[in-house]
Amino acid sequence: MEKILVNFQICLFPNNEQNTNRLIREEQQYEIEELAKSTEDNFSCLNIDQQAAFKKIITAVENNTSDIFFVDGPGGTGKTFLYNTLLGKVRSNGDIALAVASSENQPDAAEQKEFAEWLLKVEE
Repeated sequence: MEKILVNFQICLFPNNEQNTNRLIREEQQYEIEELAKSTEDNFSCLNIDQQAAFKKIITAVENNTSDIFFVDGPGGTGKTFLYNTLLGKVRSNGDIALAVASSENQPDAAEQKEFAEWLLKVEE
């Protein structure tokens, strides 16, 4: 069975005007126009492979699909630059993007659900 977030029946973004989640509040504080310009500039600096990954990931985000992408490579190959460009693109569209890193240990479904619930409860 395919494992996607909707299978876990958790609410990722509570629907209330005065959001108490610090991370979500911070995500709503970006200067959209400035972020869009820097994202455009950064995109032009990506190499061909990074641009292909960027386009594939952003297409999935814009189409609201439940794809999971792993970007792997040795240190110094531009992974962080790609991540920051992706985050900038999502945020410049007025959407919320939270970066989460994985470890070598693959969490099971219960651990993933617990983490997602914890993430939404993080407060100042």
